[in-house]
Amino acid sequence: MRKLRYIFLLAITACALFLVVGCGEKITLSFAQGSYEVEVGKELQLTPDIKNPGAKEYELKYSFEDPEIATYINGVVKGIAVGQTTVKVELEGNAKVFAEATITVKEATKYTITFDIDGGSSISPV
Repeated sequence: MRKLRYIFLLAITACALFLVVGCGEKITLSFAQGSYEVEVGKELQLTPDIKNPGAKEYELKYSFEDPEIATYINGVVKGIAVGQTTVKVELEGNAKVFAEATITVKEATKYTITFDIDGGSSISPV
């Protein structure tokens, strides 16, 4: 009976150790913020923070909810049209490990420059 109790305790300890060690080496992905803004025609560098305690090899899979609003290729978001979409980066082969961020694409800021000609000939605003 005592031997059985010892084997049972050893098995429980081994399982607990396996869970603690196994759970501590998971790759995690995250973005610094939950949302970002970019102007139409502009680019934004957006790479996920990757925690890889076991230094395991991995590949990332990038996807966009609506590629007509923005594209996301190798960590660069490019604004295509005004709107909002979601970017997702996931661990290739493990859809449970991922990071998402909302991307809002805004119209590019425009400025009008007028000139004070101080009595000279007129110059149209630019």
